[in-house]
Amino acid sequence: MNQCFIMHKPVPVLLLLCLHATALLAQIEKTIETQLPQVKAVPYGKGEQPSVAFSDSAYLVIQKLDKYAIPFLLEKLKDSSLTGIANTCTGGQYRVGDIALFLINDIEPIPYYMVTGMQWCLLGECGMLPAGFLDYVAGNRIGFYTAYRNFYYGDGRKEWRKTSKKRGKKKRRE
Repeated sequence: MNQCFIMHKPVPVLLLLCLHATALLAQIEKTIETQLPQVKAVPYGKGEQPSVAFSDSAYLVIQKLDKYAIPFLLEKLKDSSLTGIANTCTGGQYRVGDIALFLINDIEPIPYYMVTGMQWCLLGECGMLPAGFLDYVAGNRIGFYTAYRNFYYGDGRKEWRKTSKKRGKKKRRE
C-alpha cells in the first residue's frame, strides 16, 4: 500500500526534497554572511602553521560547514574590503577575500598550479600558503577568483579529486 502512495505522489516528495535543500543552502549562506565579519583571527601568519589549538569561533563555525561552504566562500574571494585583522604575512590588514581564501584552503587544499597555471614554491612566508601567493591574489583578485571558479565548477577539480583519492589509497597501502 505504501508503494502505491509513493508511486502516485512523486512530485510532492521531490518538491519537499528541493525545498529542504534550498532551505539548507540558504542557512549556509546566512551563516557565512553573519560569521565572516565576526572573524577576529586566522590560523595563518608569518612563520605559523595551522594549529589544533586555534580558537576563533566564527572562523571555526564556517570551517565546520565543510565543502558546502566553498561555493559561498568562492564568491567572497573578490571582496577587497579590509577586515581589521593584522596581516603578519605582507603587512597591513587582511581583506575579506583573504579570509575566504584561508577558509577554502583549510576545507579543501587549493592545487595552486592547476588553478593559476604557475609553479609555486612549496614553503611560504604565510603559514601553509606558497611564497608570494597572498601578494599574487591581492594583485590579481578578480583573475584568481575567475580561475578558481573555473577550476571548482569545471573538470579540473573532478580530475584533481580523483587523482588525490588515488594517491591517498596508494599511500595507505604502503
